[in-house]
Amino acid sequence: MAKGISILHITAAALFIFAVLSFPANADHLANGVKGQWIPPEEDSRLEVYDCGDNRICGRIIWLREPNQEDGTPKVDTLNLNEAERGRPVLGMIFLSDFVLDSNKHNRWKSGKIYNPRNGRLYKATMTIKGDVLKVRGYVGVPLIGETQVWTRVPAE
Repeated sequence: MAKGISILHITAAALFIFAVLSFPANADHLANGVKGQWIPPEEDSRLEVYDCGDNRICGRIIWLREPNQEDGTPKVDTLNLNEAERGRPVLGMIFLSDFVLDSNKHNRWKSGKIYNPRNGRLYKATMTIKGDVLKVRGYVGVPLIGETQVWTRVPAE
């Protein structure tokens, strides 16, 4: 009987070690699901979500329906509450940062930040993916006080 218990413990320990060692690879696989190009509900831009290193996910604006101002110059960030960041181009702007995979919900990224160039504000944020739909929730303080946008994946060409 003691032999059976020790084999069971060894098997359980081996499975646990395997799961722990395979988590980084699994995290990479899950991050690939959120990476890619997305269209927000306004359909006036295209957004790229990418791996920005250290197991974090970021995003940048890669296309604008109207990339220029009325005078023909590129649109720039004029509303940023951080005056030092005003004047940077909107096209190419990194507006998502520091998202990490939620170890409890493998389709959710948490602890991120989202910058809204439409109002110049920076929010805490989470992202949840299901198929080709990405729900991005920006909030102040706690997620209960916030807004969710639904983005649609750009189909592969």
